Amino acid sequence: MYLHQVVERGAPDLRRYLDLPEALAQVDLRAAERVWRVHFHVPVFRQSLGPFLGTQGYLREVLAILRTTT
Repeated sequence: MYLHQVVERGAPDLRRYLDLPEALAQVDLRAAERVWRVHFHVPVFRQSLGPFLGTQGYLREVLAILRTTT
């Protein structure tokens, strides 16, 4: 699993990090309420990764449609 593209929302602005370890290194646990959004990928060859679901089912449907229309 690759964790990356962290966006931290807190007064007065947004802070962006390229990867989760970078964001964790900067975290201030004493700071006022912060909200993090972390974008990550489940590898396309996996249907799920623990509690996270991937897009494999959707991709199968799209590929089936493409096979019949091209």
